[in-house]
Amino acid sequence: MVLFEKIRPVAEIKLAELERQRERLIAHYDSTIRTAEAETSMLDKLKALHSGLSSAVFYDEPLHPSFDNLTNLLSRLQCGDATVSEKDLMRWMERMQKEIAKGRQRADYTRLFGRILTEWLDANSDDHEQANEWELEDLGNPDTERDKFMEKLELLTEPVPEGSYDLAVVDDMFSGMESQLATLRNSVASFFRNEAKSKVDSRELETSANAILGNNDLVGRQQRAVLQDIIDSDEIRNEYSGCITILLDRFSEWDWKRSDPKRMRVIRSRAGKHRAFLNEDVITALLLQIVGIRWSVSFHKSLETFWNSMSAEFTKNPTSGVKWNSINYSRSQKREALFLSAMPADSSRVVSGGYGRSGETSPRESLLQLVAVELQLVKQASAPNALNTVLACDIKDFGPSVPHPVLLKLLEKIGVPAPWIGFYEKFLTPTVLMGTTPQVLRRGLPAAHTLSHVGAELLLLGLDCAVLRASKGHVHLHRIMDDMYMWHHRPAVLNAAWQAANAYLKRCGLQMNGDKCGSVVIPGNNATTNSASPRTGGDLPAGPVRWGALTLRETGEWLPDETTVTRVQKALDQKLASSSTILGAVNAFNSAVRSLVKALGNPSIALGKNHLNGVIKVVVDVATKSGGSGGIIGFLKQKVTDKFLRDEPEGTLDLPDAWFHWPILAGGLALVCPQITLAALRDSDGWGTPVTQTFKLSLAYCSGAEVEKTSGENDWGESKWDAETEEGSDEGESEESVSGESGEDEDDEADAGIEDLQPWRPAVWECHSTGNHMYNAYSFLFNTLNVPPPKRTAHHNTMRTAFLARGGQVRGRGQATLTPQWDWVLATYGDDVMETFGSLAFAEARLIPVQLIAHLRGEGSREE
Repeated sequence: MVLFEKIRPVAEIKLAELERQRERLIAHYDSTIRTAEAETSMLDKLKALHSGLSSAVFYDEPLHPSFDNLTNLLSRLQCGDATVSEKDLMRWMERMQKEIAKGRQRADYTRLFGRILTEWLDANSDDHEQANEWELEDLGNPDTERDKFMEKLELLTEPVPEGSYDLAVVDDMFSGMESQLATLRNSVASFFRNEAKSKVDSRELETSANAILGNNDLVGRQQRAVLQDIIDSDEIRNEYSGCITILLDRFSEWDWKRSDPKRMRVIRSRAGKHRAFLNEDVITALLLQIVGIRWSVSFHKSLETFWNSMSAEFTKNPTSGVKWNSINYSRSQKREALFLSAMPADSSRVVSGGYGRSGETSPRESLLQLVAVELQLVKQASAPNALNTVLACDIKDFGPSVPHPVLLKLLEKIGVPAPWIGFYEKFLTPTVLMGTTPQVLRRGLPAAHTLSHVGAELLLLGLDCAVLRASKGHVHLHRIMDDMYMWHHRPAVLNAAWQAANAYLKRCGLQMNGDKCGSVVIPGNNATTNSASPRTGGDLPAGPVRWGALTLRETGEWLPDETTVTRVQKALDQKLASSSTILGAVNAFNSAVRSLVKALGNPSIALGKNHLNGVIKVVVDVATKSGGSGGIIGFLKQKVTDKFLRDEPEGTLDLPDAWFHWPILAGGLALVCPQITLAALRDSDGWGTPVTQTFKLSLAYCSGAEVEKTSGENDWGESKWDAETEEGSDEGESEESVSGESGEDEDDEADAGIEDLQPWRPAVWECHSTGNHMYNAYSFLFNTLNVPPPKRTAHHNTMRTAFLARGGQVRGRGQATLTPQWDWVLATYGDDVMETFGSLAFAEARLIPVQLIAHLRGEGSREE
């Protein structure tokens, strides 16, 4: 992160030079035209135009090299070559006149581009935090949401009343698991004995600094700039590594600087949610991050061992004979990847909020994919005759509401030594300024810290255990932090899990958020019409099941939620209306659309084409409605015209759509247009025929039914097997559902209680791949869809090569590839840009203020 004060002088000089070079070029074109018009012969006119084009430069860069070879024709004419027709001469004359017109237009857009950047530069004159951040004492204006948030903040200084939580819940969490708990405590003790205070090396410090930078809100802009300097310098990293090592060695003496109460930065997200962050110095942030990462990596491995051992107590999940290419194995692997996702076992994967890093499938996305695939399996194979209920859960004000005594008791229970518990207690209780009064925080977890994620995941592991116990292993809580999903086709089983979850939270001093919990009934593919009415029973929440901006429908499909989209659209229109600069408006639109697309989920085979079509419709609607009847393009055209073109000669400019979507490093505005790649994705070959058989057909194979083979299939006769191939299985078990019950009896057992329910075990066909393609059908749904590139025609390749060369010039280093987005922008708008401007760029690469643009992009990404 480069501070604004460092890049402003450079940007100002470059932008001023852009303006100066444009004025010189326009004067040169005017002189060329006057000279040509003054000549009387066709030859002299051509010579004047050619001379002007050949000598036209922008920052010493020739602008019209394609006309250099015209000298040969002119020489022939001077020698009296009569074979050159007047018609050819007229064509050359028209070409050069058009070239000058394109050059003038390109120069006008260069000036416009520079003025738009200058406008944004003038409006962002310092390094203060964004307008959506405020110091805590500045929250006094009458704003309902802010007032509510202030009330919640003030509660943080009051401890959770003792009678509202029950510390015995910690003991009950490990009840009956004494052996497993002993193993867990030994592992934790070993970590604190051998690793917790080990020397910090340069690489570990760099990982921690990058993790803090990856979480945009943990520290302010000044601190982010310092962290970037640390990353960039070996010497500085070594200095800080030694400093943190000293602090770790004296960890029991560490405390927040009580004499210097922390101010709190408050950030309002696009969804209107407020969060408060401590204004902490770089050394404190690094120390806490390193401790947090070390605890995360060690605890994750120890707790995973405990969880696997505990799960085995409640299920008959076979540990032998399970094929690697089976549904049960694949499911286990995917659940393992999501286990305690906010507390990763790999230090390089410590990220905030479950969103993952750029270019990767985030844990939240992986959760959505797993839920989508499992629901298809349930509908088609596991419980096709039943009504399957899906439940979404969320904890009310989870982070700010956690009682400290419960967390500290959990740490003690798993074997954390007393001095380190003292360290953690001090971490939980910083002194902050509430207005002008220093106060100590007495509840909740400091936002965005990895150490907070460790405490949260430890607490939520108890929730996982409670659900597993109550449902006898039949319901697995699929979650990323406190965003949770569970499902079952027997109401009694799901109700037991739901009641257990609520009871556990109540004992922890927490509660479900009724506004964000919901359930939906999804009939199996074979469910009869008269049975397809909700039979959830109990008191399951009635609200919709959501993931981001999606809702789960009764068809089992995740589709855009109109209410959420409308709210985003309204907030975006308000942001556009209040934007003072062109690039501020572009940033607002880009950030909103990127956030919305993220909240709509990455299109995938599991989510299906209906989901993709819905996403395309949403982004198109947002683009056409934003800013008024003319859509975002019309809004920006009007804004540009009113600000810069109304009283200028450039007022006649016909602003093409291509310019708005063209890369900003090439002189455009870089307005996002995700429908370009989404439409390409829709036509991808990745949707192809999934497998030679569906879930239903695979079940038939598995049960030994006579099914006509399709072309290309192997001879299944020798590989058929039945329930007797697995020790202890009962006859006919090959048709078991996921819940361990016969698919034929789903409707008969739907209303049964849980008392006589046997512990969960995977169905036979889930554990073996022999004789069926169930695994193939299952795993295919997890395949990722890659945006196909544009057709590599000779013309497109020529433009692409020029585009890449230009990118390399701007960045000062080679550029070998284009992202799918820019590849498709080039394919879609490249010809228009060439036709209008005669070039793929509007400004000399050396005069583009790259760092200013990077700063601008940073503003947009932070706001997301």
